[in-house]
Amino acid sequence: MISPKQEKWMARFGMRLKLVREACGYRVGEVEDKLGLARDHLGRVERGRGTPNIWFLRKVSRFYQVSPSWLLGVSSLDGLKPEAIKPRIRHFIKLPNRKDIAAPRGGITS
Repeated sequence: MISPKQEKWMARFGMRLKLVREACGYRVGEVEDKLGLARDHLGRVERGRGTPNIWFLRKVSRFYQVSPSWLLGVSSLDGLKPEAIKPRIRHFIKLPNRKDIAAPRGGITS
């Protein structure tokens, strides 16, 4: 059983994943295919229902070219409502163009 604090963290993490995915113009299934994730894993994490591990964090942060700390909620955007975050997101992270993003090859490398 997870605590209310963990639920809040998972919801924030999921919201940030969804914001950056939508800002890059991807659908959930596209990202799952490119990263080799199980079907609906990303969707569950975005909804706060799936539990991400360190490898998931590493994959998505590299794919979207954002820092893991931003995805984990360490930034001045904390406390803002989602509708206020989306227009400001480009000031805090480098959003790549969709055509410039390539899926990682050969799994995760160090």
